[in-house]
Amino acid sequence: MRRSASVFLLPMMMGAAPGALLAQDQPPRGAPQEAMDEGEEIIVTGQPQRGAVIGEIEAEQQLSSADVRALGVTSISELITELEPQTNGTPIILLNGKRISSFSEIRDLPSEAVARVDILPEQVALSYGYAPTQKVVNIVLRQRFRAENGEFKLGTTTEGGRENGEVEAGIIRIRGDNRFTLNLEYSRAARLLESERDIVTTPANRPYALAGNVTSTVQGAEIDPALSALAGQSVTVAAVP
Repeated sequence: MRRSASVFLLPMMMGAAPGALLAQDQPPRGAPQEAMDEGEEIIVTGQPQRGAVIGEIEAEQQLSSADVRALGVTSISELITELEPQTNGTPIILLNGKRISSFSEIRDLPSEAVARVDILPEQVALSYGYAPTQKVVNIVLRQRFRAENGEFKLGTTTEGGRENGEVEAGIIRIRGDNRFTLNLEYSRAARLLESERDIVTTPANRPYALAGNVTSTVQGAEIDPALSALAGQSVTVAAVP
C-alpha cells in the first residue's frame, strides 16, 4: 500500500507545480504600477492647397470640378457669369493664386480644365494690390490637361440671301503653370443687295458720280452759260462724264 500511494501522489505534485510557479510570478494585487515614460513631442505640419491665395483668409465658398460641371457651363467666361450672384458683380480674377495680365487670356479655356474655384472676401484683394471693393475668384486649373475642340456654324436670313458661316478650332495644353493655347477662327458672309429685297433707291437732289462732280470756281454760280442754256436751267453742279 505504501508503494502504490507514492506513485499516485507523484503525478498530482507534478500537475500542481506549474500552477504554483505561475502564481508566484504574478505580482500581488494592489501593487502600484510603474509610471509610463512620456514620449517625444509630435509636431504635425501641413501644406496649403495647391494654388491657394496669399494669407490665411478662408474661402467663403469652394467649388470642386464636379460642382463646376453641374453648372452646365462650357468655358471660364460662362463660369464667371454664372457666379455673379455669389460675387455681387464682376470679381477680381486670379489664376492658381496669382494675378493675370488680362481676363482674355483664360476666358476661352474650357470648364473641364478647372480643378477648383475659390470665392474669397474683399479683404483678399488687398494682398494683390487691388482695392477691397470686389470679391476675389481664384481659379485653380488641373495640373495636366489636353483638349482639342472645334465648332462650325451656318446661318441665313428668313427671306434668303446673306448666307454666312463660321468655323472655330482650338488646341489647349496645360502642364503645371505652363499653358499653350491656339485658337483659329474663320468667318464669311455673302453680300445682300438692294435688288434682292426690291428696294428702289431714290436719286439724290443733285447729280452724283463716283468719279466726282464739276462745280463752278465761284460757289453757287453756274458752271457754263452754254450748259445752262442746253439744260434749260442754271447748272451749278454736274457729274463727271
